[in-house]
Amino acid sequence: MSEEATKREKRGHGEGSYRQMANGTWQCRVTMPDGTRRSVYAKTERQAREKGKEAIKKAETGVKLPTRSDPKGRQTVADFLARWLRDDIKPHKAPRTHEFYERIVRVHIVPAIGAYRLDQLTRQDVAAMLAAKGETAAPRMVHHIRTVLRTALNRAVRDELVSRNVAALTTAPRVPRAEPVFLDLDGARARLAAARGDRFEAAFQLGLMLGLREGEILGLKWDDLDLNTRRLTVRRTVQRAAGRLIEKEPKTEKSRRTVTLPPSVAAALRARRDQQAFERQAAGGFWNEAGFVFTTKTGGPI
Repeated sequence: MSEEATKREKRGHGEGSYRQMANGTWQCRVTMPDGTRRSVYAKTERQAREKGKEAIKKAETGVKLPTRSDPKGRQTVADFLARWLRDDIKPHKAPRTHEFYERIVRVHIVPAIGAYRLDQLTRQDVAAMLAAKGETAAPRMVHHIRTVLRTALNRAVRDELVSRNVAALTTAPRVPRAEPVFLDLDGARARLAAARGDRFEAAFQLGLMLGLREGEILGLKWDDLDLNTRRLTVRRTVQRAAGRLIEKEPKTEKSRRTVTLPPSVAAALRARRDQQAFERQAAGGFWNEAGFVFTTKTGGPI
């Protein structure tokens, strides 16, 4: 094959143009999302085509690509964490989890090491950050900071942006184990007595007598109850995330359950239903019918 033939450009649909160089290496030139042209090189035509597609895909997701002057693709820890939160955490984790991770990144990690080059971050850099945080933050918070960074860098390793997870190489802070405090029978009875006649008496009973979580209680709707057979089904929770209330499914299949109501709890829920009917009438046109058992005085979720 002549040198002119080896340099002849080919083009596959949507793949850019590619050609074999005089030294046998294959070049692929692709048009990037910003309109610029970029060349990648590989040993075979197929590898060059795949590298061209991968370059476009990475550019579309915001990943900075390698250049001759910056072979590993210069990006800071802050750049990477912003994309990780956007692409990995927000679409796939619960809103409260995303909110928690975002706050850890924004308040603790980025101010300390956000300006560092991702591919130049060292174990010593992370250890120094954790040690400094230990001077002002509780051990559990330092533990959270390390966990969030370690989780993020696991993604960087999988994406071959770094060769190892330097956060995982640091020593996890020791978190003192907090002794749980339980109500005794007298304490439980005192709280039930204090709640008697309150708008949320039935809510306190559901928590103390059936062990429902706060989000499960506030997520209850009348459709979840059969007061005739005294059955309650947990189908959702209500949580606050990013300054607003959201409904979500229970975290695990085990959390989605049906329980039998004691007669006293069923009676308290009937009283709550009558009370809500009065509140609906009093609110008139301001009533927001969402079907929840425990609401504001205008029917909104709590």
